[in-house]
Amino acid sequence: MDVLNLIISFVVPSFVTVVTLYGVYFFFLRKDADFQRNRWFIVGSLLFSLAISFININVVVDAAVDYKPLDQNIMPNIMLDEFVKNPDKSLFDFFMSLSFLSVCAYIYLAGVAVSFLLFLYKLGKLLVFINKSPKERKSGYILVITDKDINTFSFFKYLVINEEDYNSLEFNQIIIHEEEHIKQHHCIDLLIAELVIILQWFNPFAYLFRKELKDVHEFIADKAVLDSSIRQSEYMKLMLYQATGMNFSLLGNAFSHKLTLKRIKMMKTKKRSWSVAKVAFALPVVAVLMAVFCVTARPDNSVDSKFALSCGTDIPISDDSLTVKCVINGGANDTTVYQMCSESPSFPGGTAALTKFLGDNIKYPEAAKVNKISGTVFVAFVVEKDGSVSNVTILRGLSAECDAEVLRVMNLMPKWNPGKNADETVRVKYTIPFKFFLPTPEEQ
Repeated sequence: MDVLNLIISFVVPSFVTVVTLYGVYFFFLRKDADFQRNRWFIVGSLLFSLAISFININVVVDAAVDYKPLDQNIMPNIMLDEFVKNPDKSLFDFFMSLSFLSVCAYIYLAGVAVSFLLFLYKLGKLLVFINKSPKERKSGYILVITDKDINTFSFFKYLVINEEDYNSLEFNQIIIHEEEHIKQHHCIDLLIAELVIILQWFNPFAYLFRKELKDVHEFIADKAVLDSSIRQSEYMKLMLYQATGMNFSLLGNAFSHKLTLKRIKMMKTKKRSWSVAKVAFALPVVAVLMAVFCVTARPDNSVDSKFALSCGTDIPISDDSLTVKCVINGGANDTTVYQMCSESPSFPGGTAALTKFLGDNIKYPEAAKVNKISGTVFVAFVVEKDGSVSNVTILRGLSAECDAEVLRVMNLMPKWNPGKNADETVRVKYTIPFKFFLPTPEEQ
């Protein structure tokens, strides 16, 4: 799988998952006072968005193979993507040849790199600040006292408090609030959210999910303060009169947020007995997401479906249909050349590496250029059980020079990862079309 396909196979499922599950949270769960449930739903949704591209569920189906000839004189087998060989291009030609999706892929990777560097900058700045500030070791956390005009916040085991809050009458309430963030390991949640944002920097719903997660963290910490026998009215006064200050880091949990009214409203909201059951609304959504992005069908590998072409099998071909005489083979001494198998052979490094290997080695024959010869050479080969390439054969040639060049490059090919059928290594036949293309003066 090349880089572009790899990006698409990750970004699209992850993006759709974040958008869909945020919709479930926003419409069904956001206004409930079951804060722990909301926290784990958000964190679970973010983790699921990261993992969905790597979940693969195989569904066994009956193999129904429609063998169609590539040409009346060409034996059917696994066909790889066509490799196109142009005359050597300049750097300008390379940029002009980039597709829209390729440009998008480069933009995406640049955005990921920038987002990651910004994250490292914020993290480094925070760690340097904590390292240079005076500290007091307390039970369960390390108190960091600063004279800077910043909001009190916590970061893992560190509780950073400004001198004004440290000397205030509400010091105990603030400490209880921030201690709850530390005990609940809320910073781990935020790091997960940051990772999703780095990989989906273009997705506004990823940022909304992080905002909702930070809100839920505050609701949980507020509840811990009220559960400690502190009167609700006193705590509300602290929230209302807390100085706004500057937020030092988005990675920490700050005591004073600009969601004071929302927090006060949630303090007065009672948890409903059936709120946990509302998570069931997400189950069909998750099922659909997995069905779309995770489920793949594979042929039944039972003995009855192990059909393969024997070496030297004659394949009568008519104009209307292709008749293939199939035999059942298997076992350690199986010398059958398979046309399909449960796990296909792969070039080391994937399709991108194969394309690079061919592009680096094959040359457009000078004689073909002079004679303006262009077209496609179809070459067949067998990937042996040890991964080596054998039986390289020109199925349909173009010219003596082009055919010889293709054979030369095929004989340079390194070992592949061998194919498997029912966990047994097997021989598999492939076909690669090599297209020699000479652009017209108008195309040039």
